[in-house]
Amino acid sequence: MIDLESLQCFEFAAEELNFRKAAVRAHLSAAAFGERIRNLEELLDAKLFERTTRRVRLTAQGQMLRPQARRTLTEADRCLTIFADENSDKEQYSITLGTRFELGMSWIIPNLERLTKLQPQRNIHLYFGDSPDLLMRLDRHEIDAFISSYRITSTQYESITLYAEDYDFVASPKLIKKQPIRTAEQAENHTLIDLHRDLPLFSYFLDAVEPEELWAFQKTEYLGTIAAAKHRILQGAGVGVLPRYFIERELKNKSLVRIKPKVNLPSDHFRLVWRKRDPLSSRMNVLAEELLSFPLS
Repeated sequence: MIDLESLQCFEFAAEELNFRKAAVRAHLSAAAFGERIRNLEELLDAKLFERTTRRVRLTAQGQMLRPQARRTLTEADRCLTIFADENSDKEQYSITLGTRFELGMSWIIPNLERLTKLQPQRNIHLYFGDSPDLLMRLDRHEIDAFISSYRITSTQYESITLYAEDYDFVASPKLIKKQPIRTAEQAENHTLIDLHRDLPLFSYFLDAVEPEELWAFQKTEYLGTIAAAKHRILQGAGVGVLPRYFIERELKNKSLVRIKPKVNLPSDHFRLVWRKRDPLSSRMNVLAEELLSFPLS
């Protein structure tokens, strides 16, 4: 009979089209993973993949197997959760939840007590990190889920959208009064504050303006966290894009002001992300519903 682990290896390989990456997801050595696929091909008397030194692709037989493999794996996963609802009121369990430092401190930590009251049998642990680190730790099973606006396209994860994340290009009013910044040319007189060289925050502004607008700054500071970027912008050290939920109070008391307020920056969304077919999947859906009842702050 076909074992489920071999079918899961087949599914990983079909998703990644890269045996090395698929082996990492299966927590197997490259040799052991290749042996799994060969044994499955022998059992089915079918060639599932065509491999060259440059690429891997599914054969016609591999494409034929894939829908049935997915159905089989999904049905097998239901065995893990068939009693979840019946035992959910009694069984003690833990969820290690990853989140960005600022979001965790401003939103998750203040609501931990409420989460505990809603599910007394659940113990929530937190891990703080940036989005690439959170994704890596999810793949390594070091955390069970994470909350982030990080864009994930892989089909190996499940997610639920929680809240929209809006952004504003801001500065301190004292800085703007001293050195206006209404055009791309005036950016040459300013310092841009962002997280790292990829400019993950300022890219939201660049996506909203015309491509020919060249926003070249005098210099750029990379500060690693949104809290540090906000602190420096409040000091008048530079300008930058920040999440709106994180600066609502400062916009209201006018310690920060919007630059080019008529430019509508694209929104993103916070999502709760976890591994597909995880035994905790049904409980992740419950957690997402609870989080949606807490206003983002």
